[in-house]
Amino acid sequence: MSVKRENVIERSPSRKPSFLENIKPFTRLHGGDQTTSSVEKLPLIKSPTGPTQSNFFRNSLRKSSRPGSIEELKKEDPSPNKPQQLTPRSSCSSLNNINAVTRVAFKSRVGSVRARPKVHNQDSFIIKPSLKGIKGHYMFAVCDGHGTYGHDVSQYVRDFFPGFLEECLDKDLSPLTIEKSFYQAVTKLNKGLIETGIEIAFSGTTMNCLVLFGSLCACANVGDSRSVLGRNLRGRWEAISLSEDHNTKRSDERTRILSSKGRIGQAVDEDGNFNGPERVWLIDEDIPGLAMTRSIGDKISKIVGVTSDPEVVIRRLNSDDKFIIIASDGVWEHVNSDEAVQIVCSYYQDNRFEDAAVALACEAAKRWDKNEYVDDITVVVIFLSI
Repeated sequence: MSVKRENVIERSPSRKPSFLENIKPFTRLHGGDQTTSSVEKLPLIKSPTGPTQSNFFRNSLRKSSRPGSIEELKKEDPSPNKPQQLTPRSSCSSLNNINAVTRVAFKSRVGSVRARPKVHNQDSFIIKPSLKGIKGHYMFAVCDGHGTYGHDVSQYVRDFFPGFLEECLDKDLSPLTIEKSFYQAVTKLNKGLIETGIEIAFSGTTMNCLVLFGSLCACANVGDSRSVLGRNLRGRWEAISLSEDHNTKRSDERTRILSSKGRIGQAVDEDGNFNGPERVWLIDEDIPGLAMTRSIGDKISKIVGVTSDPEVVIRRLNSDDKFIIIASDGVWEHVNSDEAVQIVCSYYQDNRFEDAAVALACEAAKRWDKNEYVDDITVVVIFLSI
């Protein structure tokens, strides 16, 4: 596997009880205004208490049915930091054992079609403290399911990926071993998903997973959910990308699809007009129509180069780094990274931590056309003190 240098370190690439089932901030809701909110369920995390979720059904067969433009989603947030390599540190490093997380706020809400709530929220998310039993080590993730059984796929990731990663993590937390652990854990995830019998021909999920080893931050991304770091540098707030969306706008992703004999193009509506973003198709059939170039599941799309390989970014956080936002593209479709940081920072400055995720989710929901389609929206905000 190749390793790309990025900012601080580098970028590359029998059922157990769910951690969620052992705690009570989770509910499974059906019908009505289905939401999960940190205001009610997780007001303060000094010793956080686990992954979270409510899951529901998406009406469309896949994300290819989404209307609307995603031009704002494509904007990149330039980072002022020059790439530099840090000396790899082991898990016994004091920097890796500090507790950098002070609070976690989250909000998940089901989408709607023509102003009627969907049956299922296909988003899932994870909040897991004490990874491998080590204080100060955390896992956070957001998964955005798509397709008829996308909620089942995202639930599977929620329930089993933390355990798979714990099995694969090495005691030596060097960049290469962390990257290797993510790859191994995703391989286990794919194998287990096939064995579940969930129909994944046209169903799958994204996964944006963030692991904090003290002040060492590792982000593994598959798809178009996104992580953004909010940094306050001498009174000026900046949005620093921790992941990059996987779509056909990226030349490397596009090249992989085309070299695998895939086809890239917009969907065509019943009137013969091109509509929406570019998608991935088989060369001679109008399937699967994925709007992303990496996903977990989506068996048919793997024929034309869609991969589940995670892209890994690792960096050392510092005292200027105040919070991290992880969200599904129900947020990023209409809110760019800079706007998201500005929304959250206003609540951070007022010490209204629990309201930050709610405010961002509500702002994103407002920007969808509620009379047509509103995507499922999930936001996790991790507040830091380093």
